[in-house]
Amino acid sequence: METVVIDANIGVALVCPLPYSRACRDRLEEWLRQGVNLVVPALWDYEIAAALRKQWAQNLLAREAALEGLVRLFRLPVQRVSATQELLTRALTWAERLGQMTAYDAQYLALSDWLGTPFWTADRKLYHRCRDIGVDWVNLVESAQ
Repeated sequence: METVVIDANIGVALVCPLPYSRACRDRLEEWLRQGVNLVVPALWDYEIAAALRKQWAQNLLAREAALEGLVRLFRLPVQRVSATQELLTRALTWAERLGQMTAYDAQYLALSDWLGTPFWTADRKLYHRCRDIGVDWVNLVESAQ
């Protein structure tokens, strides 16, 4: 069974109307049809909750939509991986490689690297930064233009 690590921005796009929401829904449907094992760091839930709250606070997403979206996201067959010293150490190293002051994005890369699986994101900047440093197992979910 194929395994992929997915970024929180993909989860957010399943709830919030974003330019790449359709592409994320299509990609998720394809993964589910194929029986792909979706894996995320435990941070995923917190990042999604923060993004939903931000959309809600900015009146870009109704309160009910945010709360219902959270319920839907928890129903997805996503395996959450808790932090370990090894994963956090890897994340710090990834943050350094990416030239980032924080280790949020690096959590996903560390998990993907540790599992030896592809990582999928809708974050163009992160995708291009990874490509710039020679990481070829990072994939970008893009909307059809």
